[in-house]
Amino acid sequence: MKNIALAVFAALIFVSCGDKKETQGAATGEVKIEKYAVVLEGIYEKDDSVKVFYQQGNHYNYEKPVTVKVDGSPLQQRIVIEMPENVQPENFTLTVSTNKEQNVVFLPNVSIMKGDQLLLDGKNFNYSKYFLSDQSFTWIPEGSKYQLNHKNQYPPSMVGNDELAIML
Repeated sequence: MKNIALAVFAALIFVSCGDKKETQGAATGEVKIEKYAVVLEGIYEKDDSVKVFYQQGNHYNYEKPVTVKVDGSPLQQRIVIEMPENVQPENFTLTVSTNKEQNVVFLPNVSIMKGDQLLLDGKNFNYSKYFLSDQSFTWIPEGSKYQLNHKNQYPPSMVGNDELAIML
């Protein structure tokens, strides 16, 4: 009789401990980390890399960009560049191309997301209001493309302006 009572008691302890673990797991699962992401849509005809530098604490860390490789294709691609967890960016610099053989890029969309929230809807070249480019970009009206110049000191890049910094 004592063995049965001990077995029932042990079973109750085991089941109740298991319930606590599930509750703790459910409580932990409610915490949602909202990563920032830069989303590009465009045509890269040759293999390339896109680098994103983010500003944090009024400082860009140029030694640690977030880099994504792009497979060359004549078709438009969606390229998502996720920022590291716990990063609250104040602004962005995008190196659009590191391949010196990439002469032209069609880039109709540069958007910024925070989790599922769309912070900047950059479709239809709307992003050009929020990013500054230098002489590395020449607009080609026919086909709405950019001619890239890799002969400058730095690769073709765009820097977020004050309006983008306010939005973030």
